[in-house]
Parts: sequence; structure tokens; C-alpha cells
Amino acid sequence: MKATLLKGVVLGAVVSSAIFVAGAAFAGTGVGGLFNLGQSNTVNASTALAGSTNGAALQVTNTNTGANAGGIGISVAPGKPPLRVNSSTKVAGLNADLLDGVDSSGFVSTSHVLHGSVEATTAAGTRVLLDPLTRADVRNADAGVIEIRNRNSLAHLAVTGISTLGTDEAHFDVEILPGATAEFPEMTIEPHFLDLIVTRIGAVQANTVTMRLTCSDSTNSTTGLNAVSCIGLT
Repeated sequence: MKATLLKGVVLGAVVSSAIFVAGAAFAGTGVGGLFNLGQSNTVNASTALAGSTNGAALQVTNTNTGANAGGIGISVAPGKPPLRVNSSTKVAGLNADLLDGVDSSGFVSTSHVLHGSVEATTAAGTRVLLDPLTRADVRNADAGVIEIRNRNSLAHLAVTGISTLGTDEAHFDVEILPGATAEFPEMTIEPHFLDLIVTRIGAVQANTVTMRLTCSDSTNSTTGLNAVSCIGLT
């Protein structure tokens, strides 16, 4: 009888110890740990959620109305992307602060008619306008010179056109690679005039967009200084 009682006590102690060790091992820290709500969980490994459902695989709802309330917070090291996706499908209702690194103030959206101008004395590289469709970034390079930067990550820009003064003409036929720039001088005697066709050449026909860019130099009636003015029609 005593031997049986002793065995029961030992067995109970072993089971209790096993439960305690298991609880400690799966307390939300380390590989294989439980994800505990309301507290920090730490692991130096990836966690995956996979399944097949006609709906969101993970739904996060926060009904708090406080100033700092949000849905999901993501922090990464500087220069690292907070998200990686495998689809280019548009996300309805998504509101972003930057588009391809450009603030909304860098875009003009007035029925695809773009207007921009800068003083000729403004520092070289100052933006005149940025077309959101072709991603042509038009800047003042120098007196009487327009610079176009290709802000596309993959698509090329094909630029053709003329610089005119009366019957004198200079013709352009240039291809600008992603991230590259090209300069287009206007005629050196006033009135300067530059007429270009900028075509964004994508991987498929549906990604091809054309903008007609017309630039001229004139005297600003307010400041009395020479000003570069451009209009883009897409």
C-alpha cells in the first residue's frame, strides 16, 4: 500500500514538472512558442499563415477612436520595405503619402492638362512639371534647356520633336532608359519654343502612354525675369 502511494506521488510530481516545463517552453518566446494576446511575443524566425478561404485569411479590427488607434503597425530597419506583395492589383481605399517616392505636391491632376513654370534664374534641376501617366519629370536644366528624367522603374521614354524659331528647326529622337535623363535645348534666340512627344513604352501595349510637351521661354510680366513655361497634354 505504501509503495503504491509513493509511486502515485512520484508520478504526480513528474507530470506536474512536465506541464510546468511545457508551459515555460511555449510561453510566447522562441520557435514553437504560443502567440499570446496582449503581450509581446519574440522569435527570430518567420511565421506563416496559409489556408484556403473565401475571405480575408487574417482580419484585424480595432474599434478604438483614440488619436493613436490603428490597424497594423510595422517597423523595419532604415531602407527596408515594410511590405512585400506578389500582385499589382489595385487596392481599393488605399491612401498613401508618397507615390514612387514623390509627394502629392509633385503631381498635377487637372484632367491630364499639366502646367508648370520656373524662373530662368532658378537653380538647375528645379522641377517644372511631373506627368503622372508617362512618369516624365520635366526640369529646368539651364537657360534655354529642358531636362526630362525618366521616373519609371521599368518602362522607357521615347522622346521625339523639334525646337523651333521661325523657319529654323532642330529635331530630336531620343530614348531615355529608366532612371536616366536627357536634355533638350530650345532655340537660343527668343522666342524659344520646344515641342516634344513623350511616349512611355511599357512591357505591353496597354502600358503605352503619350504626352505632348510644349515649352517656351518668355519674360515674366511680374518679375521682369525670363521664365520657362511648359504645358503637357496626355
